[in-house]
Amino acid sequence: MKILRLSLLVLITFTCNNLVKAGTPDFIIECMDCHGKNGVSLEPDVPSIAGISANFIEETFAAYIYDLRNSVESKYRLGDTSRAPTDMKKIAKKLTEDQIIEAAKYFAAKPYVAAKQDFDKSLVDKGEKIHIRKCEKCHGNGGSSVEEDAAILAGQWTPYLRNAIKHIVDSTRDVDMEMIKKVEKLSDEEWEALLNFYASQQ
Repeated sequence: MKILRLSLLVLITFTCNNLVKAGTPDFIIECMDCHGKNGVSLEPDVPSIAGISANFIEETFAAYIYDLRNSVESKYRLGDTSRAPTDMKKIAKKLTEDQIIEAAKYFAAKPYVAAKQDFDKSLVDKGEKIHIRKCEKCHGNGGSSVEEDAAILAGQWTPYLRNAIKHIVDSTRDVDMEMIKKVEKLSDEEWEALLNFYASQQ
């Protein structure tokens, strides 16, 4: 009897998961083929987008559409992985405004999951102090807040953040002048401490 109940539970779960996937638009499934199921990335070079504010996601799409933000070519990680690599500019420019709004709402409604990754414990306290002094104003609650329509930094993949920082410093990513002034003043050692602080929040 227990085996029968377990088999039914597995069957129901499998069926429900397939129904959810069947009801999800193809353009959102394509997002998940790089950013992971429901926007929770398992790839260190790809950011998790689950739980980020819808407004921030929409603004990010706009930045790609109007060439205000660089895009990095990426292979597909799920689904048909034999597809040619793509990038966010190509993705953004083929979506309609309504599709972008729908995708933004979809991922904003999903729970954010911090990445499980290594970090240097000896740098966490220093990184937290730097965050409070330089970043907390916009990236509140230790980098986990979305109230200011800012990116979630806490628990985000370190390799992705490291690459994002490089593009901000190189002026290949459009950000406000206040942020540029702040990041330009940070030393490599301060950046390392900051990144380890964000990685520690799991």
